[in-house]
Amino acid sequence: MAAVWRITWAWVLASAVCVAWGGEYYGRLGGGAAYDDNVTRGADNQFRRGDFSYRVSGVSGVDWRLGERLGLALEARVDGSQYQRFERLSSLRGVLLARALFKPFDGYTAPWFALESEGGAIGHKDSALRDRWEWSGRALAGARLTDRLSASLGYQYGLTRGAQWGVWNTDTHALLTSLQYALTPKVNLFVDYRLTVGKHNATAAWSQGRWSYPAYDVRWRDKALEADTGVAVYAYRMDGVSHQVAVGGAWDVGHRWGLELAGRYFVLDGEAGASYQGLGGSIGANYRF
Repeated sequence: MAAVWRITWAWVLASAVCVAWGGEYYGRLGGGAAYDDNVTRGADNQFRRGDFSYRVSGVSGVDWRLGERLGLALEARVDGSQYQRFERLSSLRGVLLARALFKPFDGYTAPWFALESEGGAIGHKDSALRDRWEWSGRALAGARLTDRLSASLGYQYGLTRGAQWGVWNTDTHALLTSLQYALTPKVNLFVDYRLTVGKHNATAAWSQGRWSYPAYDVRWRDKALEADTGVAVYAYRMDGVSHQVAVGGAWDVGHRWGLELAGRYFVLDGEAGASYQGLGGSIGANYRF
């Protein structure tokens, strides 16, 4: 958890730097609830468990315009989550994001390009196995296709390094696509798709001396998920390919308030024919300042 508190302190310092450098400062506070019907990331119904979580977040950042076509941004974010059933999955996460945005041509439908670098740390409530730091780099491109429809495409490389035992030491490559549609001036709909290849994490139960999915790189006893199952649980790392689709919308209620609603589906095809899937949804509100 110490690394997370250092990131949180960095968020405060970054806010002060933003004001001192004279950029366009922005901030956002948010909260909401989510449900995931496979929070355990189990492959079979025997060890597929759902849970509700309650979440709060804070964002502080600054934008600099360096010309008509180039902009830079620095953003700090803190997210907290509290799970209802699996309390030891509750976490605090701190993130710093840097972005360079370039629009080489004039015009309403002209494409834009962005490079992003994001680093952070996450600490869990009494679950050191999941404590880790993470970094990702992204290259993105997008454009308005019509007066209401816009799209983006990107590539991301991400890595995580766990604080203990290496179960969460992962490296992934991802294809990112997104469509946004302005239904009204205040209501925006979106569809996001992510294809991820590389190391993934999942869990399974050990019962009657039998291990259901033997293909893994590293595994370790995961006591955070055992309270509700009555059997020994192991988290493990393996090679796999995952697909995730998110569909939702955002509604600007007033000058500063907004509401968000989203649904998500994921499927992960792992080694030895193991398949993992799950559905989830979230609802939240945010205040911009």
